[in-house]
Amino acid sequence: MKAFGLLVGLLMSQAALAYPAVGDYVKYVGEINAAGQQFSIVAEIEITNYDAAKNGFVVQTKTSVGGQTDVTNATVPAGELFSQAMIQDLIRNCKNNGGQTSKATVPAGAFDVCLMRQSDGTTHSLYTIGDVPFGIVKSDSMSQDGLTTSITLQEVRFGQ
Repeated sequence: MKAFGLLVGLLMSQAALAYPAVGDYVKYVGEINAAGQQFSIVAEIEITNYDAAKNGFVVQTKTSVGGQTDVTNATVPAGELFSQAMIQDLIRNCKNNGGQTSKATVPAGAFDVCLMRQSDGTTHSLYTIGDVPFGIVKSDSMSQDGLTTSITLQEVRFGQ
């Protein structure tokens, strides 16, 4: 479950792009394999409100792992959210940023993407980054203890 927590943290930190806009929404479906057990994952992330007093966006994250659902709301400062221009620049300059350009077709559509590998020494991850809210089109991680996590973008809506 540690890798899943890291994954949710990454998704939250990647927040919205041309965005951020109220109504930005993504839905991911995937699985976790741990100690011979397989669990399904559904993660839905949506910007539900803008808090002018805090200059931040309220991001609701609904995660379901193995049928257990958890819903959280967090106000993310607007300055911590990537702009669409930043994501497009990352994709355009993917190789200079240590990645590999590619195309990805997932249930939510076809995207030009940047494949970025990341390792913290115990967990190795491959992120497929595209021009969508929250930036992630697909993610695969494997830890040294054999825990694997995989998610794929199923649905995307752009806010107003």
